Amino acid sequence: MSEQVNLEAITVLKEKYESIMVTIGISLGMGLMLSFFMYAQFIDRMPPIFIQVWLLVVGLMIAALCYIKRLSFKWLMTRHGKRAEFQPLLARIDATDIEKEAKVLLAEKFPS
Repeated sequence: MSEQVNLEAITVLKEKYESIMVTIGISLGMGLMLSFFMYAQFIDRMPPIFIQVWLLVVGLMIAALCYIKRLSFKWLMTRHGKRAEFQPLLARIDATDIEKEAKVLLAEKFPS
C-alpha cells in the first residue's frame, strides 16, 4: 500500500515539476522575445543606465533558461516541500532524480 502511495506521489510531483518548468520556460521565452523586439526603442530613447540594467536582466533570463531544470526543482521544493505527503519523497531526491521514471526512482530511492 505504501509503495502505491509513493508511486502516486512521485507521479504527482513529476506532473507538478513539468508544469512549473513549462510555466517558467514560456514566461522567460516571452520576456526574451519582447525584449528582442523592444531593443531598438531601448537604444534610441533610454539613458545608458537603463540599457545596462536591461542587458543585465536579459543575461539573467538567458541564464535562468540554461538552468531551468534546477530552477524548477527549487520552485517545486519551496511550493510543495512542506506538504506531509511529499516531505519524505523530496528529502531523498534531487533535481536529476525527478527526470527518471516513477518506478525506477521508487526502486532506487525507496528499496523495499
